[in-house]
Amino acid sequence: MGQVRNQTNAALRAYVYEDAGKDQLKQKFRRIEKDVTGANPHNIGMATFEFVSSHSDQTEREIKQILANTFPDHKLPGTFPEKWDGD
Repeated sequence: MGQVRNQTNAALRAYVYEDAGKDQLKQKFRRIEKDVTGANPHNIGMATFEFVSSHSDQTEREIKQILANTFPDHKLPGTFPEKWDGD
């Protein structure tokens, strides 16, 4: 999970500091899922949840929405409030 968290945090920092856009963040999530051992939508979601908990509500919602759109077939149980699952 450590490598998943590190890669996810790097992707999210790039998005928050505007070095990456929404499409680039989606691509980074997909690349992490494909290339990092132990990566799956749930682990990426958990790392994302940890990261966004210290950011503004707007940033948190944007990032969670991008994650939900990136992995639409996964409800990511226990990670996000129901209202954000695939909104």
